[in-house]
Amino acid sequence: MGIARTLAATALLVGLAAAAIWVPAVPRILTDPKTYASVHFTDRDENPLRQARGGRGEHATWIELARIPPELVQATVISEDADFLYHHGVDPTGAVRAVALDLGEMRVVSGGSTITMQLARIAWKLPRNLWGKVLQAGLATWLELRMSKREILEAYLNLAPYGREVVGIEEASRAFLGKPVAHLTLGEAAALASLPRSPALYDPYRFEERLRVRRRHVLGLMVGRGAMDRSRARRAAAEPLYLQPPGRSFRAPHLVEVARAEAARAGVLEHAARIRTTLDPAVQAAALHACGRVPRELGDRNVSGCAVVALRASTSELLAVVGSARWDDEEHGGQVNGALALRQPGSTLKPFVYGLAFEEGLTPASLLFDVESHFATPQGDFVPRNYDDRHHGPVRAREALANSYNIPAVLLAERLGPDAVLGRLRALGFWTLDQDATHYGVGLALGDGEVRLLDLAAAYAAIARGGTLLGPTALREVRDPRGRPLSLPRREARRVMSPEIAYLLTDILSDREARLGAFGDSSALDLPFPVSVKTGTSKGYRDNWTVGFAGDVVVAVWVGNFDGSEMHGVSGVTGAAPVFRAVMTSAFGDQAPGRLPSPPGGITTARVCPLSGALPGPSCPRTITERFLAGTEPRDTCPLHETVAIDRRNGLRAGSGCRSDHTVLRRFAHLPAGLERWAAGRLWPLPPDRYSPFCPGPDTTRAASVTLTFPLSGDRFVIDRSRPRAHQAVPLRARVQGADRVIFLVDGRPVAEVGAPFEATWLPTHGEHQLTARTGTASVSIPVLVE
Repeated sequence: MGIARTLAATALLVGLAAAAIWVPAVPRILTDPKTYASVHFTDRDENPLRQARGGRGEHATWIELARIPPELVQATVISEDADFLYHHGVDPTGAVRAVALDLGEMRVVSGGSTITMQLARIAWKLPRNLWGKVLQAGLATWLELRMSKREILEAYLNLAPYGREVVGIEEASRAFLGKPVAHLTLGEAAALASLPRSPALYDPYRFEERLRVRRRHVLGLMVGRGAMDRSRARRAAAEPLYLQPPGRSFRAPHLVEVARAEAARAGVLEHAARIRTTLDPAVQAAALHACGRVPRELGDRNVSGCAVVALRASTSELLAVVGSARWDDEEHGGQVNGALALRQPGSTLKPFVYGLAFEEGLTPASLLFDVESHFATPQGDFVPRNYDDRHHGPVRAREALANSYNIPAVLLAERLGPDAVLGRLRALGFWTLDQDATHYGVGLALGDGEVRLLDLAAAYAAIARGGTLLGPTALREVRDPRGRPLSLPRREARRVMSPEIAYLLTDILSDREARLGAFGDSSALDLPFPVSVKTGTSKGYRDNWTVGFAGDVVVAVWVGNFDGSEMHGVSGVTGAAPVFRAVMTSAFGDQAPGRLPSPPGGITTARVCPLSGALPGPSCPRTITERFLAGTEPRDTCPLHETVAIDRRNGLRAGSGCRSDHTVLRRFAHLPAGLERWAAGRLWPLPPDRYSPFCPGPDTTRAASVTLTFPLSGDRFVIDRSRPRAHQAVPLRARVQGADRVIFLVDGRPVAEVGAPFEATWLPTHGEHQLTARTGTASVSIPVLVE
């Protein structure tokens, strides 16, 4: 044994010499906690969401020595290295004894490591063999020359292993006991101090009784050192250990990923130890529950996916992000984040088209035509259809938007121009619309492009905020391992529409009466408080949406399938709207939001005719109040309603010579030009255009006139070679007065002769053509190009 001790002493001297020759710098891990500390994500109330592993692949939480209870520090020192304060890194007697034993067995059989030696092994990742032990001793001595005892002890308490990939006393306290070290009892502190000696041997989940025995031993050592009396030690040894269930918090993973990516873009992630997100736990729970019900309730209609974004309108802080119905189920989206996925938004982009049109002079009372319409596109003839597959004739802009009629929206997009519409959408943050305007065309008004649910929520928040766009954020506060706050980039709001335009959109989207035609008297959009809301359904029922706001909360919902397969007859109001309703109501709990915001100064009101949107005339049956941008109020009287004297005997106009007993006054509505075909299919009660022969008026004959309503002069059509020619007929329509028949001619050759409603079809051929509509005494011709 004497030879072994001599060899051991020699080995230690070699280790000291090696350390002195090496002269390394103090490893960053001992001075910079961010090199190993985990990143803790919490909700806005600081409840844990998730913990990301630190730089060494372990779970660690840094804490300064001054915040660790003194008795926990004492217990650790007494358990691991009772003479820590008195040696210079190596306990000569213990180290020589340990190395001697190791040499005798030719393997490591004895510890003998001081706290400083253990720290050296951790910092330099030294092997657990004889040479590693020798280097430990040398490096420990070297560390003692460059670090104070307090710095060494603080580093050790933050880097010591406690088992189950837990590093450091604060992390161990939270992981095993569910509390910070500041709240530990003496018995709990002694139990944690027992773990670094052998974390696997004293694993509290597998060997709790063994840990209790070790705890009694540590408490006995503390009594022996005069740190406490025996009675207090007995009470501490008898304390129960209330262990946390094994496993870690894993909540709101999609929002955590959004927060992590935002922190990385802001340049603070690599310095962060604690990220406090903006998540509201109640709203997140409601969104997760509502999304989880979708596959169960709509699975028989081939629906498996759901995503929700909720944010605070005033700040764009994210309150909830649910990227899929279930994170752990790939069939229902799994880890795919539906909040960031690119999908076609359907009609949810319409409010932004109308907002742009309001800037160009349109008003909520303006009359739009919801009739069959054809639009020439590079892909051929585009004929938009409404969701209910009906045409609603003359509608005011308020009704057209509230009911989400497709044709008026496309008409506005054509009037504004696809370039202007695309420019407005990009200004609102839809940068995923990255093709040029000709790629999207007028179909952009119907969602013919791909956007993210997150961006859609932010754009609606711009309306709710009065016209300013503020990018969404998931970050409330970020702190480094030492608890110091890190600076986040300043977020600037940008005006994208006037407060008056935003108010008009808010008002229309909240108008329950205006949307009765499409949504009925009772639907999922009818909440117990005012809400501005819009639905959308993409082509083929692949996506449906509901997005809106009330008070200071914006909620956006997507329902569909992540693989893009079609749902079976599920619309925004039947798929996404129930989720929207559940999340929106939960956001307010028992405190419902108040009334909608008051109109800004640039908004006025006027009474108008509900059919024409003009000032009411004497024949208008009723009036409504409409809101306008100041200066855009109507000036003309309603041209559509007319009270006409009718000859009872034949239903024709009664001239002044008709006796009163042969005359009755009836109210009629004239049709705006271009709606004759629509009216013919609905028996619209038009006033007669002829006077009764029994009592003729001053205008018994009227000059014949004819106008082509489709195509229009200069229209261009493209023949699609991939489709049968028989399916590419061009409709021909004319408006005729004073005649019963009209002849359509192409290049002078008759195509068809028809009566009311004066329409036919023509199978086009390539080239430039002259299209003519002719009655007996009137005709009109226009050029048409077919490519």
